[in-house]
Amino acid sequence: MSLLGRARRFPVVHYTARFADGTVFDSSYKRARPLTMRVGVIKGLDQGIIGGNGVPPMQVGGKRKLRIPPELAYGPEPAGCFSGDCNIPANATLLYDINLIGIYSGNAK
Repeated sequence: MSLLGRARRFPVVHYTARFADGTVFDSSYKRARPLTMRVGVIKGLDQGIIGGNGVPPMQVGGKRKLRIPPELAYGPEPAGCFSGDCNIPANATLLYDINLIGIYSGNAK
């Protein structure tokens, strides 16, 4: 099933996100529920899941480890976490362990 085949399709993922030093800064496992992901927030995450620039798209049920350099992450600007207890520094390299659980298509039939 293609992630870009129709409009309003969103990857549903379980993930653990770390800084390059191994420090975990976010995890869907900690919240005990997968994330329905918006595409277009972190370019390197998009490429790693839906494919692009020579990276094949993930298949549902697939797992992937991603190393996202700053220019494909948040770049020179720091970014906060939704939990409010962490901060992503400027020019951070991000490491993601991704498990593609499914594809949410909203109200599309």
